[in-house]
Amino acid sequence: MPPCLLQSKGRYVRPGLRRDLGMPLAANLTEPLKEAIAASGHKSSEFRIKRAFNRDQAQKYREEKLEPTAAMGSVQLDEIKLRRVFQKLDLDGGDVLNAKMLKHFFHQMGKTVDSNEIDGMIAMVDPKEQGFASYEDFAAIFTNPAEGLRQVNAEYVRD
Repeated sequence: MPPCLLQSKGRYVRPGLRRDLGMPLAANLTEPLKEAIAASGHKSSEFRIKRAFNRDQAQKYREEKLEPTAAMGSVQLDEIKLRRVFQKLDLDGGDVLNAKMLKHFFHQMGKTVDSNEIDGMIAMVDPKEQGFASYEDFAAIFTNPAEGLRQVNAEYVRD
């Protein structure tokens, strides 16, 4: 592997991927630094400096790309956002969510969720104990969680 290629944690990062991500294609060392490397006489000095440069560039890239996470409780969901989420989960357009729909949603995300967990999720947003959640029940939990959770029957969720 040519020494100018970027590596990440010892793994090769393809040039096409680096280009797509806006990462530098090579470790561009300044001429004085290249001369200092050559004068040091150490066989691995160029490799070590380029590796350090690549690590620094990768760290800068990660810091630029990371979005700050929202603090707990700082996200406010409005009616429009909640309706969109509910509609995405409501596969048949029946204006209710059931266990089958949630299981399908998690499967699409690549997550395996136990049927008991799915049933528990439905029970959390189903204060009427109908086996499904209407939009009103769903919105009540997310717009005012403290009040919505007070209406949940803990025994029903446990079962």
